[in-house]
Amino acid sequence: MLQKLDPSIPVYNVAGNHDVGNVPTPETVAAFHTAIGRDYYAFSQGDIFGIMLDSNLIRAPQGDPDAARQQEVWLEKTLASAKSNSNQQVVIFQHIPYFIQDPNEAEGYFNIPQPARRKYLDVLEQAGVTYVFAGHYHRNAMGVDGPLTEVVTGAVGMPLGGSLSGFRIVTVEGRKLNSIWYCFGGIPNQVDPRKPSSTPCPQ
Repeated sequence: MLQKLDPSIPVYNVAGNHDVGNVPTPETVAAFHTAIGRDYYAFSQGDIFGIMLDSNLIRAPQGDPDAARQQEVWLEKTLASAKSNSNQQVVIFQHIPYFIQDPNEAEGYFNIPQPARRKYLDVLEQAGVTYVFAGHYHRNAMGVDGPLTEVVTGAVGMPLGGSLSGFRIVTVEGRKLNSIWYCFGGIPNQVDPRKPSSTPCPQ
């Protein structure tokens, strides 16, 4: 599917649980590296400094504790370095959300368990991160934890809970990120970033 995209469009992959497993192992992580690329990394695009995390290692580090620790150390160093550049906004992208709507909600299949949830949220917020984008929930949701907003985007191929297939477009307006989710039946012919249209589709 990615080969059908215009090559001028950059693609940044995020490792999901169906890629490396609900409990990643050295073998599944290595297979992802071979087939797709790094499971955690950073990129710069305009005023955005994106950090892609392997949230599967955060949720279930026991299968590959060395990789989980290496990612944690890398994240702390990367955040410290990024904080020195005030011209770019750090945005986190990962598959499994820390929470669906409330940072104090109960642990379940669709979120990061405590205490890892609180640990990583504190690390991100102390570094000045205000946006996290995630998926995994197969429907749309959003929640806040202090200054941090977490946006959970529904599925393209297998929506759950009465949601529809669709995708999210995010526009950058200074330090503010405006996002709108479009179902496949409600995609506009054109999108003006200065005047984002609302979607008629149920969330």
